[in-house]
Amino acid sequence: MNVADTEVVLSVLNKAGYQPTTELEGADIAFMNTCAIRENAEDKIWNRLDHWKSLKKRNPDMVVGILGCMAEHLRKDMLQKSGDIVDLVVGPDEYRRLPALVESISGFSEENNQLNPKPNTLNPATIAVKLSRTETYDDILPFRNEGISAFISVMRGCDKFCTFCVVPFTRGRERSRSLSSIVDECMELEQQGFREITLLGQNVNSYRDHLSVGSGSYGTNGTDKSHPKNPINFINPGSDNFLDFSDLLAACARAIPNVRIRYTTSHPQDFDQKLVDTMAEHDNICKYIHLPIQSGSNRILNLMNRTYTREHYLSIVKMIRKAMPEAALSTDIIVGFCTETLEDHEMTKSVMREVAYEGAYMFNYSPRPNTRAWNTLADDVPLEEKTRRLQEIIVIQNESSSRRNLAEIGQEHTILVEGRSKKNADEWKGRTDTNKTVIFTRLDAEVGEYRRVRINRSTSATLFGELIDLDRAANRIKSDIHGHDRGEVLYDLSPLVISSVNANEHSGIRQPAAMELTVLN
Repeated sequence: MNVADTEVVLSVLNKAGYQPTTELEGADIAFMNTCAIRENAEDKIWNRLDHWKSLKKRNPDMVVGILGCMAEHLRKDMLQKSGDIVDLVVGPDEYRRLPALVESISGFSEENNQLNPKPNTLNPATIAVKLSRTETYDDILPFRNEGISAFISVMRGCDKFCTFCVVPFTRGRERSRSLSSIVDECMELEQQGFREITLLGQNVNSYRDHLSVGSGSYGTNGTDKSHPKNPINFINPGSDNFLDFSDLLAACARAIPNVRIRYTTSHPQDFDQKLVDTMAEHDNICKYIHLPIQSGSNRILNLMNRTYTREHYLSIVKMIRKAMPEAALSTDIIVGFCTETLEDHEMTKSVMREVAYEGAYMFNYSPRPNTRAWNTLADDVPLEEKTRRLQEIIVIQNESSSRRNLAEIGQEHTILVEGRSKKNADEWKGRTDTNKTVIFTRLDAEVGEYRRVRINRSTSATLFGELIDLDRAANRIKSDIHGHDRGEVLYDLSPLVISSVNANEHSGIRQPAAMELTVLN
């Protein structure tokens, strides 16, 4: 989500005359786009700000801003605790105002094309954290760089109000983009040479487009009138009179049949047979589902306000595997939630063994201020015990991942080639439809190609294989609209993401100021 938001910010500022830079020392603006979902994520921001103290001293006119969920969550604390480092605190629904907010601090104006001396006093308008019920940035084309994978935010916010989660308070209530704008963006990305698109939302299964039904663009007659050469036949929205996420997924799959489509994240309450059938129907929809369970105990799920039971969750897993036996599942698990007993913990372990996930994001519970759990439930599981339980489920997951990957030996997969391996320049990496990383000897492979590989060994985290297709011509990616070869993937979605982007193809844009933007999750 933060990567997609970063691209929106880059677009807004680029339109105002700023150009990204990879040189932090010479930047006129430096932003950190933040996450507040766990305490550890916030700790990383404070540590990074400590590193920026000396930078600010050397360049006091540089505007430093904190963007995103942490800005929304902490607000004035960011300015007070950071000393003189932070100038701007901007929430995720206020990005359109960034050029004006920067100008109010730096004195930069697009009209005079220069930076004026920064005022010595802090402008009260430098905190902008108002949440919106309508903002989706639907009309802003994200600023993307050369690469093969792109992210599209299809909705913002969340209405679930899990007791441990700050998202409804930092990103606001749910609101969805129009289906037509998302399909248009997918088709544009295909024209630019992207080979994989991920549809993003805090809970994509809650996607609803009421406006497009009968609007004349995507109507109930099942025809996409805005793209007459590429008709898209929709499942009739029926009595609910809206287009849901399954309709969106089908529309995107039909519009860009040669591009892989992924999505994240799903909530079990809203996961239904229609979505499973849609995934099974289209070859270019990846058979990988991230389906957070959080806990295997119904008592804990109720305390978390997760609105489903263990039994309902397992019925979804059964439904998925019946329709798509090859589908891979991953999940999120919180260990040591309020009042969690050893019996509750054992229930989580048993669910993990029963489902046998391909992967899992596992964390100790960390109370987040202003959530319902923070206000009403005692964080009564000692840290040492949380850590012990966490290690137990990590062992279970590693065993499950190892078994799943061992079963891949001898299997053949189509992978999307992503670039060089981190450990060996002669080895390259790609990703399967089920989101597994494959390391292979490069031979004639190029970034952006779909290639066939045979798996010959594995670890719990990685598959290793060899190329078995020789016809590269059918797989080679097209050059982008500027005539350049596509580069390697720029964003590595690891728990800590630090990316700065160099827009070397925008030499025609006036360059009054440079911007460095760091993404921290």
